[in-house]
Amino acid sequence: MTRRWPRFWLRILFALTAIAALAVVLGLRAFDYYDNWYRWDHRRYDFLHVALSNEVPNGTRFEDVTRILGQGKVLSAADAVPHRRLVTKYPEAAPEGLEASDIFVRYTMGDGAGIILQFRSGKLVNHSPQDFETQNQLPGVAPSE
Repeated sequence: MTRRWPRFWLRILFALTAIAALAVVLGLRAFDYYDNWYRWDHRRYDFLHVALSNEVPNGTRFEDVTRILGQGKVLSAADAVPHRRLVTKYPEAAPEGLEASDIFVRYTMGDGAGIILQFRSGKLVNHSPQDFETQNQLPGVAPSE
């Protein structure tokens, strides 16, 4: 003869099963979040170099740079002074020079890894993708000869 469980115990068992299933689902989502964070955190510097050497040539529109590198922060006039000085001090590195209307935008990739780019009339100027080709590597892969 089989003994029937009282409804109370069946409800308790159902509730515990539902809680366990919810915990598994939330645990898997958390793992996926941290897995993506780990990949992003450890490769963001490489991503920056790959994007700057392959995806962002000189003359790229501001909107396209923002789409690729994310939202940047336009530097205030006071914060841009050192960068303006660099452009005028090293004309060989900045062949397009400096104009009063130029803006400087900082794109960051996390804990300080980032770059400041110069824009004129909505387009990237004084950017040389060749300066970033040496970092265009997958981690742990030797450069090709």
